[in-house]
Amino acid sequence: MQLDGRHSGDFLRLQRLLEHGDGFQLVFAACVSVAYRQLLIDRVGSLHPSAALLDLASGKDPSAFLDGLRQIGTQHRPIHIFGIEAWLRRCGLEALRALNYRRETLATDVVNTLLLWVEPGTIPTFAAEAPDLWAWRAAVLDFSHPSAPRQAIHEQSIFLGSAERAKRDQRLAEISEHLKTASDLSGADAGLLLEAGDIEESLGDLDAAVKRAAAAGAIFRRLDDRLGEVRAAGRVADIVQARGQLDEALRIRQEEELPVYERLGDVRSKAVTMGKIADIVQARGQLDEALRIRQEEQLPVYERLGDVRSKAVTMGKIADILEARGQLDEALRIRQEEELPVYERLGDVRSKAVTMGKIADILQARGQLDEALRIRQKKNSCRSDRRAPGRRALEGGDDGKDRRHPGGARPARRGAAHPPGRTAAGL
Repeated sequence: MQLDGRHSGDFLRLQRLLEHGDGFQLVFAACVSVAYRQLLIDRVGSLHPSAALLDLASGKDPSAFLDGLRQIGTQHRPIHIFGIEAWLRRCGLEALRALNYRRETLATDVVNTLLLWVEPGTIPTFAAEAPDLWAWRAAVLDFSHPSAPRQAIHEQSIFLGSAERAKRDQRLAEISEHLKTASDLSGADAGLLLEAGDIEESLGDLDAAVKRAAAAGAIFRRLDDRLGEVRAAGRVADIVQARGQLDEALRIRQEEELPVYERLGDVRSKAVTMGKIADIVQARGQLDEALRIRQEEQLPVYERLGDVRSKAVTMGKIADILEARGQLDEALRIRQEEELPVYERLGDVRSKAVTMGKIADILQARGQLDEALRIRQKKNSCRSDRRAPGRRALEGGDDGKDRRHPGGARPARRGAAHPPGRTAAGL
């Protein structure tokens, strides 16, 4: 289970509240799935490991509830509170009214952020039965969106690695026709814009591809889908980087993509983006910095995630740098011991063949021409005999990108009132 992009805007607001709030804050978070709520709590915990949990399902009266909050103290921030519906069923609305009456004590004694995980239908109950406490809310965040509507065109896609020109033109025409007739463009439609941009890029129309990605980003921004927005920005960066506009590509990576992934706690997307930054600095000849990023910012993440393929790809990038620096022995060792075995285990025939070619390059540079020739002949034999039809398409083409674009987004809700004497984080 992953963070729904439609919730990324509210999750970033929550992060800002936690970073800048140093007093009492009351935050409501609507969520219907227990498993999804736990994912969000874990995400918060990765950035705020001192967070505390308080389950009200056992039915604490208001005094016991306040005592429990006082015992947690300020060393644990924030305090996740759940089981509120069970608490109300057990203690009744009188308990909520009593809590409303003691709101001043709550704000004075509990100098902390209280994150109340509730079902959407509970929020109107709070507003009606505890209006004064409700008025002190710092934010109302919605993590309960239903699935966004999708049409048949959103479920279709082509694989650019194998699609012929006619198929690409046909798919592009279908997307363009749908977007012309759509009355209110959705997150799924923004995904179609990104797909259309990929097709146009494959056809050499880079200007059109950039416009499509920018238009997709605008839709995601309107829908408060910050995750979709930065992914669209990443596509713009991919294209300008391919054009040689390295400064602009680097600015997008560092200023638009990285901060969002960091705040969302999306460690994998951050590692991928750091790898693209390393590509840029390597193209500029800054080999030491590129090597540092690969070894310190990428490898540890893929190792923790157990992502053996991404780790092997990163090791290959490290070998590229070492080879450029003339460290052929270490580069050869990485190719033979860190890359090849992984691709063989995964059955990735194409990546294995590419790695064998790079091993041959090293051997040729060392003057071992006969061995280099033998490997190249073996590589060609593997590619012709073992590579299944359509494999290149399934692997996403020469750049390894999967050109399918799921989408979906919806605006989030939030509030902005605060207790007297308190200031909210900039939302």
